[in-house]
Amino acid sequence: MKIDSKSGVGYHRVVNGERKVAYSVEIDDMVIADYDDRGTVLGIEFIDAKKHLGDVEKYVRLATQKSRGPYEIPEKMPHVG
Repeated sequence: MKIDSKSGVGYHRVVNGERKVAYSVEIDDMVIADYDDRGTVLGIEFIDAKKHLGDVEKYVRLATQKSRGPYEIPEKMPHVG
């Protein structure tokens, strides 16, 4: 986990490479998981990182369970009239 020394915020990258975040989910108090458009966990942000240093793998598992699955862009509403 990389921790910003000024803010104390940490980020644990789960998937390497450049993938775009499609959505984020708060999985616990001050713990936010980022997902791609397939519902794959990309990384996890810890607002108070030092508090969660030993819990990273626990949160990776929790984030995987809380995935909403593939992100679907809603279709445009048909024009009526």
